[in-house]
Amino acid sequence: MTENEYHELLMAEPRRMALNILTNATTPVDLKDLSATIAARENDVEVADEETAERVACHLHHSHLPKMADLGVIDYNPDASRIESCL
Repeated sequence: MTENEYHELLMAEPRRMALNILTNATTPVDLKDLSATIAARENDVEVADEETAERVACHLHHSHLPKMADLGVIDYNPDASRIESCL
């Protein structure tokens, strides 16, 4: 990964949160669980509401996770909605 790619990867808060969650996970993480955790952290609540978690899941699925997979830091299977860290 180039220095520019590294900075681009870490530029977005949702990507930083996802990397933190995924690198601490011992098994693949479901998109629904990942988005709920990120939504709760973003809103500084214990549990995020379903609408907020779905919004985060959509954004992760269409933007952040494909970029992270292209950079080789995660393995993302959109059909199975499972994400695993490659770090």
